[in-house]
Amino acid sequence: IHRYDYDYRDMAGVGFVDSYLSELAAYEMNKLLGLDFVPPVVKRKARKMGSLQMWVESAMTEADRLRGDIEPPDPERFQQQIDVLRVFDNLIANTDRTPGNILIDANWRVWFIDHTRSFAGYKELREPKKIVRCERGVWQKLQSVSDSEIKARLKPYAPKYLNQLLVRRQLVVDKIRQLIAENGEGEVIFDWSEGMAGGAR
Repeated sequence: IHRYDYDYRDMAGVGFVDSYLSELAAYEMNKLLGLDFVPPVVKRKARKMGSLQMWVESAMTEADRLRGDIEPPDPERFQQQIDVLRVFDNLIANTDRTPGNILIDANWRVWFIDHTRSFAGYKELREPKKIVRCERGVWQKLQSVSDSEIKARLKPYAPKYLNQLLVRRQLVVDKIRQLIAENGEGEVIFDWSEGMAGGAR
């Protein structure tokens, strides 16, 4: 359980805050994009208010996979999930994505976890070069979900950072449009490979 409310200061000059509320905001943003890659998370009080997130059974981390030199059985399906992760992290300004907080379950479904250091402090994309492809449904949602809907869903969790999020959303859309113009839609926008219909099933 993460037991810290938002500290609106720029912590130690590094441009992020660390809060359980970002976990809830990431989960809501994941749903707004039609994804199902962030495990369900709810607010819960245990002496202090915090968040409680679903445990992913029988999972290894990306760090475990790399350490063990384990290849995914379907490399394209795996890479599609990682490509969406890169889009998602740029959108939410995740400052703490490491191989240790990418989970891979027994079905080789990727789970995005540990978003406490997200949303705050950035009106630009942190790693735009990592955006190379996007799934078609996510791409459509990025363009179509309204500012008002984003604000309504995330206001309880990231009220100070909504305008920054909306700026980054437009930058992500612009980046993908640029890639399409340069490389063609077929090289940039993909459909989930078999077994990934709906984003995670």
